[in-house]
This record gives sequence, C-alpha cells and structure tokens, in this order.
Amino acid sequence: GSTYKKFLCAAFDISVIATYSPASFYRFAYHDGIFEGVDNRKKINFINLVRKYCQQYNLQYIITTIEDDLPRSEADDFEGVSEAEIVLTLHDADESGTLFKQIF
Repeated sequence: GSTYKKFLCAAFDISVIATYSPASFYRFAYHDGIFEGVDNRKKINFINLVRKYCQQYNLQYIITTIEDDLPRSEADDFEGVSEAEIVLTLHDADESGTLFKQIF
C-alpha cells in the first residue's frame, strides 16, 4: 500500500518536471523518506530509473533518507548509489555535517 503510493507520487512529480523540461519550469524535485520500509531491489530499480530521467531531461533529484534506508550490498556498500551522487552526509559531530554549516 503506502510504499507504492510513495513511489507513485515521486514518479508523478518526476514525470511532470520531465514533461515541462523544455519550457521554463522547475528542473528539480525533492522527496524525503520514500525508501522507508522498501525492499532493496525496489530502491535500486527506482534509483536507476530516476538516474536515467535526470540524465535524459537534465533534472536534479534530491532524496533525503536515513542511512539505514539506503540500499546495501552484502559488502555493506550503498548499492546503486555512487559516492559522487551523495552530496552531503548530515551529522551533528561538527559544522561540516550541518545543512547550512551552522549549529543552532
């Protein structure tokens, strides 16, 4: 139920911005928590599909998730996600892990 609703909503958002990509329209989408409770194979398929659309339509796609929800291989690597695609890993150890480089 809700797992597929999350993916359907995210896919709808991506399809809208892809459709309007030739026009002066938003070229990014942001989703939070869409990987919660999802099988790794579904996560990897979704990441690969989004990667394809982002390259084809020059889009930027932002996902925020907790580390435990990222797809993992048996070697405990992020499967389907390259290091270049991870822009920021948030943590509270120091300012380098904060979103705007400020501790409040």
